Amino acid sequence: MAVEPRRFGALGPLTDHQLQAAAARFDLGRVHTAEPLTGGLFGKNVALTTDTGPWVLRGDPWPDDRDDQFRRERCFARLIHDHCELTAPWPYLIDPDPSLFGWPYALMPRLAGAPIGKPSSNRDWPALAAGFGRAVADLHRIAFDTPGEWRPDTDRVEPIETSGARYLEARIAWWMFRTAETSEALDPASERMLTDAIEGAALELDLEDDAATYVHHDLNLGNVLASDDGTAIVAVFDLGEGYVADPLEDLPRLLTHLALHHGEPAVNAYLQAYSGASGRTLSRVRLRSYTLFDLLVFWEYGRRPAANWFPEARSFAEWVAPVLARVEDTITAW
Repeated sequence: MAVEPRRFGALGPLTDHQLQAAAARFDLGRVHTAEPLTGGLFGKNVALTTDTGPWVLRGDPWPDDRDDQFRRERCFARLIHDHCELTAPWPYLIDPDPSLFGWPYALMPRLAGAPIGKPSSNRDWPALAAGFGRAVADLHRIAFDTPGEWRPDTDRVEPIETSGARYLEARIAWWMFRTAETSEALDPASERMLTDAIEGAALELDLEDDAATYVHHDLNLGNVLASDDGTAIVAVFDLGEGYVADPLEDLPRLLTHLALHHGEPAVNAYLQAYSGASGRTLSRVRLRSYTLFDLLVFWEYGRRPAANWFPEARSFAEWVAPVLARVEDTITAW
């Protein structure tokens, strides 16, 4: 290891002494190597090898007491560890004391599995998509009686005193308000599109309203690890956006990627594998609505002046229409 401090992404310069002290705090033995991990959490991860094996140190140089991401992640990591075949970062060790680095940090075992990496035409995408579908179904074995959210005062998932439909409406309203705050308010056509989607999904939820599971909310290719043969998902991480709601809310992020880049066979392999493994009948109405809502999250972030992802789009409705059409065209099994 280097004697002089080295820069580790957004965490800045770290010394060998600091890294060893962090490992010693949790009796992990001597640190042998330390390398920055460029992906995930905006460059705030460090790969360590110690006497006890490979670990990841995750720092938080911009802590937000209102969010408390480490404790939220730990809550959901424990649930996955206790209820799922998938592996998650466990044990999830947190040191909230900022005296060592100037910010809180967490340590967790480095998960086994292969990063999926950038899309490749050589990969068997229907097989991988089916494996992903089974993995999502495995996560949704974490079931609750009602929608809920992690609460910092109890450090557990607490029920929301409302129906699934009303909880959905409140969250979409928040994202619409957030968009107006960070860039510009949605135009009337975009608001109508979202309102119609909310009504359609909420009607179905009012009729059912009996399914509430853990929702990861960011299930994409970068937040999972695959088996060596690429046909199964074996690990999941980046758990900080989790909550409890309709399980179908977890499907659109990968669904959209598959529809845009890998087509109908991959999309239907994904949905069929999920439905078969979970025993749930999929709703086109809710899949479309949740895809629209998920794209609103991308729009909110990408429309910020610092991001400027959609410079040519005049409105959310204009940008999202062809994406939604592509998703719907590839879903042929329902």
